Amino acid sequence: MEANTDSSEPMGDQQFYYHYTFSIMITKKGVERYYEKIQQDMGVIDLSRNKFEGKIPAFIGNLKGLRFLNVSNNILSDSIPSFLGNLILLEALDLSYNDLSREISQ
Repeated sequence: MEANTDSSEPMGDQQFYYHYTFSIMITKKGVERYYEKIQQDMGVIDLSRNKFEGKIPAFIGNLKGLRFLNVSNNILSDSIPSFLGNLILLEALDLSYNDLSREISQ
């Protein structure tokens, strides 16, 4: 997965704004998909059972509105990243069935 920074964009003619922080490239079943904007206040992300490899991407630590994160049943490795501690609204986190060490990185 790759992440890029992005910026805010207005929501039509209204006074409200969605705040977009990142874009991401996800390959699923051999097909690459580019998602231009991910809302910073995204509440639920389920990336389970996707055969993702490597580390948990750092951009997830910037999704301040995240309440539920499921990355179970992948091939994630390394230690559990400390940036998950930045997710102060997080209520549920599923890291099961990966190859993560039990240590939290500094």
